[in-house]
Amino acid sequence: MKKVTLKQLAQELNLSVSTVSRALSDDYQISPETKQLIRDHAEKRDYKVNLYAKSLREGKTRTIGVVVCSMRKAFMNQIINAMYDYWHEKGYQLLVLQSRGEYATEQKCIKRLLDMGIDGLLISPSFDGANVAYLNELISKRLPIVVFDRVDSKLRTTQITSNNFLGGQIAAEHLVGRSFTKVLVIGIKDAWLSGERIKGFSAYMDAKDINNYHSLYIELSSGEQLLKQVIDTFSHEIQIDNYSSIFTTTDTLTLTVIRAMKRLGLNVPVLGFCNSELSDIIYGKLISIVQPSDAIGKLASEKLFEAIKKEVMPEEEMILLDTKILEN
Repeated sequence: MKKVTLKQLAQELNLSVSTVSRALSDDYQISPETKQLIRDHAEKRDYKVNLYAKSLREGKTRTIGVVVCSMRKAFMNQIINAMYDYWHEKGYQLLVLQSRGEYATEQKCIKRLLDMGIDGLLISPSFDGANVAYLNELISKRLPIVVFDRVDSKLRTTQITSNNFLGGQIAAEHLVGRSFTKVLVIGIKDAWLSGERIKGFSAYMDAKDINNYHSLYIELSSGEQLLKQVIDTFSHEIQIDNYSSIFTTTDTLTLTVIRAMKRLGLNVPVLGFCNSELSDIIYGKLISIVQPSDAIGKLASEKLFEAIKKEVMPEEEMILLDTKILEN
């Protein structure tokens, strides 16, 4: 079957080739009505954009790089899915790489994406207070970058994350409202996200003059190694039955703590950060603090697309989105 060309579409619609081209590229100079007319006709004629030719004309690859620490968590998968939906609608492709939380691997991922000629970068960095100078260097070289989830005040670009401090406060308020005041708070040692959530929790408890909670910090690890660490801690260091509830500060910790208690035959109410849609089926009753993953993915994409379209750098701003309590 012979392919329909842009010129044919323009002739059939009695419009200029440039008008049809701009409409299919979502140019703001074309009215919504004209855009819709052209899109409907293009779909009817089964017109396919020649992305390679378009890239050559624009000097762009219409490719967005995404770097995350891991794609194992439901929270991050939800963000990536929201990004995919957004960029697919805009006619871009996503290249997603994972650093596995390693600084050196993250740099290699970015180099690989740069070699592929990406138009912009969405990144959840592997650092927790580490050197971010190399990202600022890329920004100074005019690579549009938007940071999401893991943020750092030293980065000179748009950053979008959950309001982690407020999430901790919400957790404390919910537990106190249920008369659960003797709380075991479990965080990840030297992890910024976890620390912010604990700060929020402590701020609320201190304001209420409640001081019979205890903070426990676990070494960063994953999978069975983390499970073993939590089981050992519950078995030999902490008397879990002495607490009315447990507050866990990351998705992985939440699910790991529940697994550990099941193994040990313990039954203490858990309130924790958790975006897994299957948590109520797999782990039973759990009070979850849910992060706005879809909103983070979409807003980060919108900010990057706006910068690319206007050929400017993303604004230097920090955007915090609210979390919410969900009882399964």
